[in-house]
Amino acid sequence: HRDHSGGAPVLAFIILICCASNGQSSQKLTRFYENAKVGYKDASGKVVVPATYYAGSEYFEGFAIVVDHNKRGYLDAQGKVAIPLQFEDAGPFIGGIAKVMLNHKYGYINTDGKWLIEPKYDFAEDFAEGFAVISLKGKYGFIDASCKEVIAQVYDLARKFSAGIAPVKTGALWG
Repeated sequence: HRDHSGGAPVLAFIILICCASNGQSSQKLTRFYENAKVGYKDASGKVVVPATYYAGSEYFEGFAIVVDHNKRGYLDAQGKVAIPLQFEDAGPFIGGIAKVMLNHKYGYINTDGKWLIEPKYDFAEDFAEGFAVISLKGKYGFIDASCKEVIAQVYDLARKFSAGIAPVKTGALWG
């Protein structure tokens, strides 16, 4: 005699997981190209955002960067403009923070489009390992994920963190 009492709850759980993941995948939009323009489709192939943008990124943390008339902004997961196309440059959201350029200066915004750091830097990188390279007046340093300058802008050049270290240059020497 076999005991089948545990089978029904397990089967119900498996069905629930499958349905939940199917629901999520139908919300995921993918980029497509048509007539040299970019748009986005859902998992069933239905066009959610017509191909009207000059360029567009894949989705990162629920947002895609789109470009129209040399201005960049962000679409949300439903394909609606979440942050208006107003930036000269824009990076993907990493940990809820993205670098953007406005009036030839870089700053950082959150996913609501609110400034975490007003545009003031001459150069800025996307976050890597919790830090981002920033530069002002030819000197480079780093900010952390709380947008605080944690490594002073004293270097002639700096690169992103990788495996816990970041190359920096002073004069002709790298370290």
